[in-house]
Amino acid sequence: MTAIDDFSRVVASIYDAAVEPNNWTVALHEISSAVGATGCSIVLADRTRPEITVESVGADPANMIAYNDYFGRLDPISTALDRMPAGTVATHDDMVSRDVVPRSEFFNDWAHPSGYGDGIASVLTRDGGSTSWLSAGAAVGPDPFGTPERISLMRALVPHLQQAIRTQARLSDLDRRHRDFVAALDLLSDGVAMVGRDGRVIHLNPRAEAIIASSDGLCLRSGYLAANVVRTDDALGQVVRQAFSRGRSTIARGGCIAVPRPSGRRPYALRAVPLNPDGPVGVATQTVLIVIVDPELQPMPESEALRRLYGVTRNEAEVALRVLNGMGLAPIAEELSMSLATVRTHVQHVFDKTNTHRQAELVRLLLGGLAATRRLDAPQDRHPRER
Repeated sequence: MTAIDDFSRVVASIYDAAVEPNNWTVALHEISSAVGATGCSIVLADRTRPEITVESVGADPANMIAYNDYFGRLDPISTALDRMPAGTVATHDDMVSRDVVPRSEFFNDWAHPSGYGDGIASVLTRDGGSTSWLSAGAAVGPDPFGTPERISLMRALVPHLQQAIRTQARLSDLDRRHRDFVAALDLLSDGVAMVGRDGRVIHLNPRAEAIIASSDGLCLRSGYLAANVVRTDDALGQVVRQAFSRGRSTIARGGCIAVPRPSGRRPYALRAVPLNPDGPVGVATQTVLIVIVDPELQPMPESEALRRLYGVTRNEAEVALRVLNGMGLAPIAEELSMSLATVRTHVQHVFDKTNTHRQAELVRLLLGGLAATRRLDAPQDRHPRER
């Protein structure tokens, strides 16, 4: 095995750790072995105290806990590194006098019992008030640990470590954004299926899961969203394929279809929406959202939401909700134990406060503007004809 093979193995382990943070222990073990250190760790320090975030194999885990709980505040290396720019590689002798170290509590009660006291360190990143560095520690010997060969190797590894940390931060941010995106889909009252490039469903929000579980027009077949009617299934496949492709036009194509339901309820309105409609022309999108709207479901705003948004009274809100549900004024009066004249007065007050003039306008306003105010955890499997 040549030196370059050894170096390549260490670098490969560093980038493996960037993709999978659990591999940092392996990477640090490789670095420790390469420089002949007792142990190797990554330390993150903010304005209050340093903290070991990853430590290589071979070190006692109890030492890391002790460092984080108490001794990190006494670490003279931490103080020295805090004054150095990112990318700097320094030996312990560069940072702390050998005459001072043996007399310190940090050395006598933590470093020396842990097999440390000498070594090499490098500042990796500075971000606002926090700093991260790599520390390769060794026991104090007759000769300094920081030989030219070890310093040269550490300097060669630092750019790779910095890039790995940046990559890991970027991947973590993308992962967080993905989780936020999926969580947002799960809150929608319409069904949403996320479809990958191969056409298979990679995520269903709770409403889409409920629609498929009802077996009323749509199903999953070998991982693909499918319609029970053959002709509709062919049309569904076509609109999904259209959403994945982009022609010469700068507008991404998709489509919508009606999906009939064996139950006799009104068909689902299904639309395929590409997620990167503004991507380069000629480059296919990688993900498509299939939005499934059930026209039988009418998300109802809550009485409290009407009162807060439009300043209507409790009785006016109750009357407005029943108008939205299709009830006539006489049935509303009977249900709420009001006179017909009182119901008419309440309706007129709602018109005035919502700046509408007819019941149709009021219904459009409430359905269009207030559907999002209903509780997201409210049951969604009731239909108007079942109320």
